[in-house]
Amino acid sequence: MKYRSSIKITNTSQKAKTLFLEPWGEDYIMPSGKTFEFFAKAEREGNFEIEFSDNEITVYLWSGATVKVFCDGEELGAGNFERSSVPDVPEGQSVSSFLDSIFGKKNS
Repeated sequence: MKYRSSIKITNTSQKAKTLFLEPWGEDYIMPSGKTFEFFAKAEREGNFEIEFSDNEITVYLWSGATVKVFCDGEELGAGNFERSSVPDVPEGQSVSSFLDSIFGKKNS
């Protein structure tokens, strides 16, 4: 893969939040004070999209990307297999806007 990107997200609130990883539909409880690390790779450049609400954090990847997620050095979710690459979305749309158009915007 030509392009690599990473981010760290820390739950700075005083309560646990649910973290959603899209478009895979995975969800994780993110305790207060914990940091999750995301390591993405893809054939083309893209950006993470992150949405925050009182109880949730949603992380979207871009078309063609795959990701590994870690907390305290332990991989979450995929385990011994790699998540499939994010499918292409219509031109002019991001993964988040495409999912919103299909499923409707979440009410948090």
